[in-house]
Amino acid sequence: MHHSLKKKTNSSILNDLTGQWHLERSYDNGSKVSGTAVFIKKNTSEFEYSEKGIMTLSDGKKLQSNRKYIYKPSPDGFAVYF
Repeated sequence: MHHSLKKKTNSSILNDLTGQWHLERSYDNGSKVSGTAVFIKKNTSEFEYSEKGIMTLSDGKKLQSNRKYIYKPSPDGFAVYF
């Protein structure tokens, strides 16, 4: 049986990521972030990525953590604005 695979465009990859995701990140210095990441399609060529969570430093201190980026598909991948 033969299956043809359609190459995904950079825009369709971002479309596949839209929605809410659980976030877990570890840093080399022992800090960690746990929270929520969200991809939102703002228009046909712009996606917003935002994350909110709690950062636990290597000494145990906890801080609020927030980030926001704009992703735009480009011919070579993505342009990221922050």
